[in-house]
Amino acid sequence: MLLLLLVVVFAARGQGNRPLGPFLLHHEGLTYDTVALHRHHKRAQRTTPSSQPLALAFRAYGRDFRLRLKRDSSMFTEDFTLETTEGVTTQELSHLYSGHLEGENGSFCHGAITDGRFEGILKTNSGMFYIEPVERYSGPQPLPYHSIIYHQKHVETFLQLDLILAVFPAGPDWPGGCVNDSVLDRMRRSMNQRMHLNRGRRLNTETTCLLHISVDHLFYKRFGSRKAVTTQVRMTSVENILCHNCDNTRAERYAPPSYTTHKFGVISIQRMGRNPPS
Repeated sequence: MLLLLLVVVFAARGQGNRPLGPFLLHHEGLTYDTVALHRHHKRAQRTTPSSQPLALAFRAYGRDFRLRLKRDSSMFTEDFTLETTEGVTTQELSHLYSGHLEGENGSFCHGAITDGRFEGILKTNSGMFYIEPVERYSGPQPLPYHSIIYHQKHVETFLQLDLILAVFPAGPDWPGGCVNDSVLDRMRRSMNQRMHLNRGRRLNTETTCLLHISVDHLFYKRFGSRKAVTTQVRMTSVENILCHNCDNTRAERYAPPSYTTHKFGVISIQRMGRNPPS
């Protein structure tokens, strides 16, 4: 008998219409009971991944979102490790979830639950939505909601980077936060190579490719923990796979062959000054 954990959340109304920095043009705020979601997530962690679906419902962008989620770390190997300058460690992955939107054929959800907040990607019939912690954009300034949701059409891409720099000159106080000229130069050079995928090792099966991903220390600095790094790497991979069905140009660059399964075996955080928190 399957137990269904239900958390109902509501989008903050009449809030979040102003841009949070130059890259995010519009968003809506979410203010739900993080204590309840954290409690249900902890309960799900104590069961097998297939036996405890978790339901998350909220309203935003004039529509209802009803997520049905199950724990899913299938894109990582059983002996997955995370490397830093402090050494090699294992990383617990029970915070990762995937699923679908109830009543919406062809939909897909993927994300993570950390400290009672869901962060992830929602593929819908009207495009991609993203949910993130608000402090990632707002910094220390207090806002009346803890998470934001935004649509893909409201995100400025790197193709508009030069225009953005003309409006927001780079510097220590610009809306991009810690980004400076040297970082922006590296962003330009790596637009088509956000991560280096080392496919040197393979699993026993000929159709499974083991990936070793190296990320810059600024990537860790941006997201702040080992758990967040694994979440972002997984979400980036999921987004690339989802884009395979809607963007042939990106599909040629990112999407793996349909007969190949990719699994993350190692993530290396380069040039870390100290051991990252879990």
